[in-house]
Amino acid sequence: MIDASARMKAWRAKRALEDPEFVAKELEKARIRSRAKWDASKDDPAYIEAERTRKRETATKARKDPVKNARIKANNKRSRAKSENKVRAAARMAAWKEENAESVAEYARGWRDANAEHIKDYQDAYNVAYRFAKYGITIDDFIEMLIDQEGKCGICEIKLQVFKGSGATVHIDHNHVTGEVRGLLCMKCNQGLGLFQDNPELLINAAAYLDDKGYYG
Repeated sequence: MIDASARMKAWRAKRALEDPEFVAKELEKARIRSRAKWDASKDDPAYIEAERTRKRETATKARKDPVKNARIKANNKRSRAKSENKVRAAARMAAWKEENAESVAEYARGWRDANAEHIKDYQDAYNVAYRFAKYGITIDDFIEMLIDQEGKCGICEIKLQVFKGSGATVHIDHNHVTGEVRGLLCMKCNQGLGLFQDNPELLINAAAYLDDKGYYG
């Protein structure tokens, strides 16, 4: 014997074949009924909590089904891709962060403290990779320059720090007009060249000035 649920499904399938708009009409009716029920009970805390529980249980059950879970993910992806939904989501997130600013800041501090070593490793690797890409050199080019300079600054000859350990942070010096890489310098020497506008005459004048007026070091 066919139960009522099966008969209803068969009837709906038949109606859908007969009327292409049948499914859309039924969905619209369901939305209207759901909205009316919500409007009538939205001020009832017990109803709201019961609805939240029901929706969580329904979602949990659906996600355990591989087919339904794939469909849910696809629908969510399409929904998030819509520009109006992106704007609404960004507004909701901004409002939530503002309301929970203290909790967000506390969580961020805790996460940074717990992952300090990983963050440092990532930053070191990123900074080096960024410099290579920025100046158009490879890791082999960088190592070759470092070996040629015996691991020292090209001007003051202080030991250079590449990743970790003691020494001055290494900077890639380049010609600001041509972009050509000239060598590896410590931060102070690299900034010094920039402050003297990469002008040899100014540097010669500065050396003559120190010889005349006196200097330390």
